[in-house]
Amino acid sequence: MCAPTGMPILWALASPKIGEREVLASMLQVEAGVVAGHDGILLISDKGFASQPFEKRLAEQGIELLRPSRKPERARHGEAILTKIRQLIESVNDIASFPTDDAHHADLWQWVAGFGQLAQAGVEGTGSYGYRLAQFLTGRGITVFEVN
Repeated sequence: MCAPTGMPILWALASPKIGEREVLASMLQVEAGVVAGHDGILLISDKGFASQPFEKRLAEQGIELLRPSRKPERARHGEAILTKIRQLIESVNDIASFPTDDAHHADLWQWVAGFGQLAQAGVEGTGSYGYRLAQFLTGRGITVFEVN
């Protein structure tokens, strides 16, 4: 989750087996203060966040979702400018992929350090990777919480 400038506000490492909506819901639950401290949050996303129950939960937290319409839907409000906004945000943010073994935790650490000082991390605890990554992070003074 990023500010309009592209600066990450919330982020989590999660298994690709977990849906994007579930990861975001967990992040918003754990970091409820981030949402509570801002009025009129506009969350820009892709079609993967399409879900009436999910959008209702966001609205209850004061978050409006701007996403592309799915094929059976009418064009959604704000959709005309969505592509340009997403291209701008995605050009600011970096994307990285790391093997899920102990030998590459330092590579992940270096990449994350490029965004600034890390204080907390959410780790999805699938198998031993989540456990070993949590050990690595706590060994560097990072508060780790599990993201389900």
